[in-house]
Amino acid sequence: MTDPVDFRVLGPLDVRVGGRPVAVKAHRERATLAALLFHPNEIVSTGRLAAAVWDDDLPANPANQIAICVLALRRRLRAAGAPREFIITRSPGYLIRLEPGQLDTLRVESHLARVRDAEARGEREEALAQLRSALRCWRGPVLPGLGGRSLAPEIVRWEERRVELLEQCVQRDLDLGRHRAVIGELTAMVADRGMRERPREQLMIALYRSGRRTQALSVYQVTRKLFLTELGIEPSARLCRLRDAIRDGTLGMAPGLADAP
Repeated sequence: MTDPVDFRVLGPLDVRVGGRPVAVKAHRERATLAALLFHPNEIVSTGRLAAAVWDDDLPANPANQIAICVLALRRRLRAAGAPREFIITRSPGYLIRLEPGQLDTLRVESHLARVRDAEARGEREEALAQLRSALRCWRGPVLPGLGGRSLAPEIVRWEERRVELLEQCVQRDLDLGRHRAVIGELTAMVADRGMRERPREQLMIALYRSGRRTQALSVYQVTRKLFLTELGIEPSARLCRLRDAIRDGTLGMAPGLADAP
C-alpha cells in the first residue's frame, strides 16, 4: 500500500505524505504550488505561475525560475515518499494531477455533491451533516502569507465560499426548527462578518422565534447604526420589512424563512 498524499489550501498551506508533513518553506515554491492547487487537474500557464510568485516584478527569465520551483517541489514530494509524480509538464505550463480525496477543495466539492443528492431524496438531516463536513475542511484563513495580487481572487473566492456555506448551514438548522441552537453561532458570524445582512436577518428570526423579540429588534437597531456610520446607507428593504414583522408580531413562528417578509 502506498502512502496517501494530502494537499490543503483552506488554511495554511499544508502538504502531507503518509500523514507526515512535507516542508515547503521557500515563498516562490509555496506560491507556485498554491497556484497549481487552486486549479487541480488543469493546465496553469507558466505566465500565471510567475505572476503568482512575483506579481509584476518578474525576474529576467521567469519560465526558467518556475521550472526550478517545480523541480524542487517534485524532489520534495519524491523524497517524502510520494507514490507518483503529481506535477506534470503540459504546454504552456504545468498541472497538478489529483484525486478528489487528495485536496481539501476537492473534498468540499464532494461533500456538496452529497448535499445535493441528499436534498433530492428529501434527507434534510443528511444534507446538513454533509454541509457541516464540508465546512470542517477549512482550518482558518485561506493561505495566510500568500496574498499576492494574482492569488488574491482565488483566496477571496474560497473565503466567501465558506461564509456562504455557513449561512446555508445555519439556514438548514432554522428550517429544522433549531432556533435556539444557532443563536450563538449566528452571533459570532455577525461579529465576524459585520456588513453581511444575511446572518443578521437569520439572527433576528432565531431570536424572535426563541421568544426574544426585544433582542431581535435590537439587532436591527445595531445594524442600522453600523450601516449608516460605516456605509452611509440604510439597511435593505427586506431587513426593514423583517423588523416591521417582528415589531408587529406578524412574523410566523414556523421554521424557515419562507414566511419572512
